[in-house]
Amino acid sequence: MTTLKTLGSRKRLASAGALAVAFLAILAVGCTPPAADRQDKDWTRSDDLISTSDRIITARFIDSRLETIQQAASIAGVPAGKIDVLFRQFEVVNIYKGTSEREDLIWIAFEPGKAGELVDGRGDLQEFHDGPTYVLFLKGRLRPLEYPAEFGAVLWTGNGEPSFARLNGQQLLFMAGRPYLSLLEREGSSLPVALSAAHFELTLTDIETATR
Repeated sequence: MTTLKTLGSRKRLASAGALAVAFLAILAVGCTPPAADRQDKDWTRSDDLISTSDRIITARFIDSRLETIQQAASIAGVPAGKIDVLFRQFEVVNIYKGTSEREDLIWIAFEPGKAGELVDGRGDLQEFHDGPTYVLFLKGRLRPLEYPAEFGAVLWTGNGEPSFARLNGQQLLFMAGRPYLSLLEREGSSLPVALSAAHFELTLTDIETATR
């Protein structure tokens, strides 16, 4: 698997809660999941992103909610205490990988505030809003008990960087955190699509072909 050399696995928002759980919700995902150490990377190849994602869907944005989670005892090195989690809700439009149904509602956890901001290939801040169709590459973990049950049995997060894209025709225009773009720059890597914050190009047809 090809990943950017200097960062390896990224500790995203899920590391405060979801990554404290050492096993996947296999039944909820609906298939044998990839090994955890293959997920949540800084991706330089689209096939690696596709093959390691538990669920790949197109979806439209519905709502967002900031939730304060009271973590109990320390688990896997994550200290007890309160953490803020930004949940965004999406309605499933189509499913390319994983178990889901069209029109299902799914909550996805993000890091709130500036640390969780996503930008396009030009570095312009991107917000989720009603209207566009988004493509989501997701990683699932069994929901920790301290997380509210209303967010589902599985705690879904993005599968590394980049893992969220806006659909423009058949082309995916990715959004990513600023550190990912900075890392590409330091590595001397150019963006094949100027508006897409990804080291690679990807279309819906490519995803369909890779997930057959």
